[in-house]
Order: sequence, then structure tokens, then C-alpha cells
Amino acid sequence: RGFNGTREAIAQMRDRGTVAKGTTLIVQVGTNGPISIAQYEAIIAEVPSTVKTLAFMTVHSTVQWISGNNDNIKALQSLTQKSTSSTGMPSRRRSNCAPTRRTSAAASRPPTSTPI
Repeated sequence: RGFNGTREAIAQMRDRGTVAKGTTLIVQVGTNGPISIAQYEAIIAEVPSTVKTLAFMTVHSTVQWISGNNDNIKALQSLTQKSTSSTGMPSRRRSNCAPTRRTSAAASRPPTSTPI
């Protein structure tokens, strides 16, 4: 899908109410082209507040933008923790793979399980 398709799909699920309270939402985007941190943040902004855990999976391919996208995914950890605490919104655990301990900083080969 890419950035726009992913953002729009999440917004549609939110608007239709198809994401149940307490849901874990796992997103993998960034294989088809470069994605900036601002674009990842735009995706996060569309996530319904009822989502308990938001996870971004890292991507794997031989194309040149993969490492930059993975760096941006990993950088989301500090950005989302700051934005969550400063807005007073309910805290939602975010990771770049299936739910993991928020404090873990372990990275491995793609896809990784580093929380963000």
C-alpha cells in the first residue's frame, strides 16, 4: 500500500468503527518507498484511541530506502513516548513488531521486535 494507502486504510477502519476496543494493530509499511518520520506520525494520528497496542514492523528488502525506513521506525519510540505524555492522551504501547515489553531495546535482523 505505501504511506497514503496505509494512512487511509487506518482512517477508514477508525471511521467505520471496525477496530474494537483493546485491539492490537500491527502495521508494516515502507517496503515500496521511503517514508519520513512525519509520515509515520501521520499514520499514528489516524489510529483510533481504542487501540491498546500499535506495532510497526520493520521492513526487509534490497532497495536503498529500507535502512532509512527502519531507522525511522526505531526512532518512533522516543517520539511517541514524548507525544503521548505531553498530550495527556491514554498511553498506548507501540512497538515495531508484535507486542513486546516497552522497555526492551533489543534489535535483531528484520523484522525486529524493538518497541517504539
